[in-house]
Amino acid sequence: MSTFKNLTLAVVLTVAAHAGAANASVIYNLTLTPTSGGTIEGAGTIMLSAAPLLGFNQVSNYFQTPQGGSGTLLDLSLVIGGDRFTLEQKNSNSNPLAQFISGALDDITFAGVAANGDSLMMTSDFVFYMVQSGQQEFGTFSAVLDRPSAVPEPASLALMGGGLLALAALRRRSGTSDGAPTMSY
Repeated sequence: MSTFKNLTLAVVLTVAAHAGAANASVIYNLTLTPTSGGTIEGAGTIMLSAAPLLGFNQVSNYFQTPQGGSGTLLDLSLVIGGDRFTLEQKNSNSNPLAQFISGALDDITFAGVAANGDSLMMTSDFVFYMVQSGQQEFGTFSAVLDRPSAVPEPASLALMGGGLLALAALRRRSGTSDGAPTMSY
C-alpha cells in the first residue's frame, strides 16, 4: 500500500512542478541598431511575467503594473553609449509597455532619463536617444527570446500521470507489494 501512495505522491508532485514551470517569467534580449549613419548601439533585456500568446494576430500587452493586459513587465534594462536605463528611471508620466503580436515583439514604449541626464524614448520599433550635449541619434531595436524552454503540454502530463496511476493500480491488484508474485494454493 505504501508503494501505491508513494507513486501517487510522485505523480502529483511532477504534475504540479510542470504546471508551475509553465507560468515562469520570460526574458528577451534586446539589440539596438543605428539608422541613417548614426552610431547608437546598445543591448538590454526585458522580463515578462508570462510568455506571449501565439497564433494568428494574438496580441499580448505587458505593462509595468497590471492594467488588464496579458501580464506584467517585470524588468527592463538597456545600456546605450555607456548610459544605463531601467524601469526605475522611467519618466513619471509614462507607463512602459511591451507588446507582442503572434508571439513576436511588435512594440516597446519607454521613456526614461539616465543618471547623467541623457534621455531615451522607444516606441513602435523606433529608438530616439539624446545626450545632454544635444546630440540626437535614431535607431531600431529587435528582441530574441533568451533560454527558450519546452514546457510539456498539460494534457500530456495528465495522460502520463493517468498511465502511471493505472500501472500502480494493476500492480496493487495483482497482489505484489514487494515485487514478488503472490502464490495461492
